[in-house]
Amino acid sequence: IVISIIICGLVVLGITSLLPNKVIVSRARELTISDSVFNYYVKDVAHWSDWMEDLKQLKKKNDTVFVIGTQTIQLVAEHTNSVIVTWTALEQPPFTVQIEKVPLKEGVSVIHWSFEQQLHWYPWEKLQSLLNEKIIGYKMEMDLEHLQEKLQQPILP
Repeated sequence: IVISIIICGLVVLGITSLLPNKVIVSRARELTISDSVFNYYVKDVAHWSDWMEDLKQLKKKNDTVFVIGTQTIQLVAEHTNSVIVTWTALEQPPFTVQIEKVPLKEGVSVIHWSFEQQLHWYPWEKLQSLLNEKIIGYKMEMDLEHLQEKLQQPILP
């Protein structure tokens, strides 16, 4: 029995070693969005709760750190057309999250949103990462749809 457990463990380790150490989940959507609206809803993390369904209880800890339950979102960099944050959930490797606006034509841009995670060699992390595309990707699609709906409404002061 001990030999069987060791062999099964080695097989799982061998299979998971074939999976990549870096996982990227990304989504993009073409939107009619001005720079000022992009800055308001996307570059300002405090307004993510306006269009991200899971962030309704987002609390601002300071100018660069936000907390939602056991997750922390920390602003890393802000550029003219993008924002980069580190999104850390309890006992998981952090995600580097980037949302960028790529202009297509006058008033129309592609909003590209990506979650990038660097994994350890642990088999359970790599197996869990297989679900990221389905779980995180679906939420990203829904949130980009909410952003599009929000853009169709006027901004109230």
